[in-house]
This record gives sequence, structure tokens and C-alpha cells, in this order.
Amino acid sequence: MKYGKEKKFMPLLIAIAFGLFGLSHLATFFGIAASLEIVLIVVRTIAYLLVVFALITKK
Repeated sequence: MKYGKEKKFMPLLIAIAFGLFGLSHLATFFGIAASLEIVLIVVRTIAYLLVVFALITKK
């Protein structure tokens, strides 16, 4: 586990982003994406921003 030993935030942020992507795909899989359209757009945007932030800071 990278974060625990070296306190690097990049793997942690990318893991959180993938978790958010997973939630949006899970909502699509269960068929509730239509009712949560705006929420899922916000969740995906946050996930993309986390990945970009993690790659820019590289800490």
C-alpha cells in the first residue's frame, strides 16, 4: 500500500476517482442512472478532476 508507507497522495486520489467511476457505472447497471443524471455528471466530473489533480501534483 503506497499511501500507508510513503504518504503519497497520488495513488490514493486515483483510487478514490476509480471508486467514484465505479459508483456511476453501478448506477447505470442497476438502471437508476436516468433519475440521477445530474448527480452522476457531478460525480464523474469530480472523479476526472481528482485524476487531473493527482497527475499534476504527483505527490
